[in-house]
Amino acid sequence: MITQKYATTNENTYTKSHIAIDVDSRLILYSQATRGPKHDTTFAIASIRSLKKHKPKYVIADKAYDTEKIRECINKEIKASDQIPLKSNFRHGWYRRLSQKTFNKEIYSLRKQCRKRI
Repeated sequence: MITQKYATTNENTYTKSHIAIDVDSRLILYSQATRGPKHDTTFAIASIRSLKKHKPKYVIADKAYDTEKIRECINKEIKASDQIPLKSNFRHGWYRRLSQKTFNKEIYSLRKQCRKRI
């Protein structure tokens, strides 16, 4: 699961924490703090690549991570299944079409359960 938390430092800037967590054990597998507004996908590829050594079956993330590059990294590089819901205005891509067939709401709901405990 990939999540983020915000901490306000002043009106224009803030610190954003990106965290990858093992849903079963609740162990933090990857974390990074960034300053200011940055898009979530800039951090995602590095985070996903760091998960390869843990050999995950699934990578669960929210719609902000719905890009073809991220899905390709999950499926091709770490050989896991992406559990990312499609944006309503998604552009077609091979990994997005594959995700439509493999998306499982029960697995995705684990993200919400883990998020409540953080």
